[in-house]
Amino acid sequence: MIFKNLFIGLTERFPRIYSLFKFGVSSGVSLLLDYAIYTLIIFIAFAQIDSRLARVALAVIPAQILSSIFNLWVNKKIVFVEQKHPRGFIIRYYILFAALMALRILLIDRIGARIEYENFYWFILFRFSVDVPLFLVSFAIQKLWVFRGSEQDTP
Repeated sequence: MIFKNLFIGLTERFPRIYSLFKFGVSSGVSLLLDYAIYTLIIFIAFAQIDSRLARVALAVIPAQILSSIFNLWVNKKIVFVEQKHPRGFIIRYYILFAALMALRILLIDRIGARIEYENFYWFILFRFSVDVPLFLVSFAIQKLWVFRGSEQDTP
């Protein structure tokens, strides 16, 4: 009971931190789903496909699509529930999704080319090093643009 009251008190006093926390948990679960699919595909494709860019794209695209469907649902229902969801938020979400996915593919490929490692495990590490800063960018853009309430919707 004490912990529940403390938790409720903290969430009321620091709603932005709580929102970031919920976004972090949501993103973490999405990330696990994404990485599981990415790792499986990159593992299978690594020996089959010679092009680094093709391997990365083949692994990132389906992993991102599946995790984005889950992430959109969780963000709408749990993370940004207090915000209005104006018409077109799904279109904005997938515009952001496509831009981040393209950026992710290019950055992983460029890091791989620069370091010149052609090892399966390095591609997992490259992916992680790219995803950390993109997480913060994604949170800010989703909060300010994707799930924003329009001026006309507020009383």
